[in-house]
Amino acid sequence: MESENSLIRKLFRLRRIIVREGVTDSRCPAEAYQNRIKKSSPTNGSDGVRWRTCGNSFRRFCACRTISVIIPALNESETIYGCVKASLSGSHVIEAIVVDGGSEDATRSEAVRAGARIVVHNAPIRNGGGRGGQINAGLSHARGDIVAIVHADTHVPAAAFRKMLHALNTRKGVVGGGVGCRFSTGRSATGTRIRCRIVEYLNHARVMLTGISFGDQVQFFRREAVVRRNLYPAIPLMEDIELAIRLRRIGRLVYLNGKAVVSARRWEKQGSANAFLIIALSLLYLFRRLNDKADPAFFYQVYYGVKV
Repeated sequence: MESENSLIRKLFRLRRIIVREGVTDSRCPAEAYQNRIKKSSPTNGSDGVRWRTCGNSFRRFCACRTISVIIPALNESETIYGCVKASLSGSHVIEAIVVDGGSEDATRSEAVRAGARIVVHNAPIRNGGGRGGQINAGLSHARGDIVAIVHADTHVPAAAFRKMLHALNTRKGVVGGGVGCRFSTGRSATGTRIRCRIVEYLNHARVMLTGISFGDQVQFFRREAVVRRNLYPAIPLMEDIELAIRLRRIGRLVYLNGKAVVSARRWEKQGSANAFLIIALSLLYLFRRLNDKADPAFFYQVYYGVKV
């Protein structure tokens, strides 16, 4: 009788741990991704620490000490220098990798002048091109324990990189997350400032409710966990949403509610229409993804208004 009671207590204790840590068994609707996960097996990290998975959470992770920043860029000569300089200000950042998609301006020379390494990736959109393809190409060159994805019009403060390290080294089962952002609207018209503040609050709310962060919120993750399982989506658009969904399959995500500073140029040029378009396309992507019918090239074509 005592042994049965002891077993029951252990089972209930295990259930509480599972609920608290968010360890649940959920499936990715994309069949190709399912197959990759099924074929995966626990592997040893470079320092001998063994990773064990249970449901959607790694039970142990290697300690993180260094950060690689990957910056996808295309004709960003006006913003890339400041972006690289801000990224390299982090004491734990060991490199900034600018992945150029075929710029016709001075993007590469400005990036080099700021201290970045250059990777050129200008593949066709339907064959690994676009922003997701660029980031995936940069990932193969990264050496840091953590990878942070920073858009070329974004400045990340040094404190945000320290928070990444702290979160991944102190919170159990965390595989990545998002920093958070605010828009630089100092010289913008009143209407633009109001729109940007609304978008900021909606961005925060979305991440808190769904765990899905967008690219301009500076996504970050453990490099080994993603590279070993080939998880980064090399797709031209919606790569940020897809990445967040895939990361949730293997661990917990955190939102740092930080203050990365993003240029408000899109909102100044396109106004509220840009926000509605992003929301509509994001919802449509998630809906089509459920039926495994999401074509990222289609979303790229709609968003940028070009044929691919």
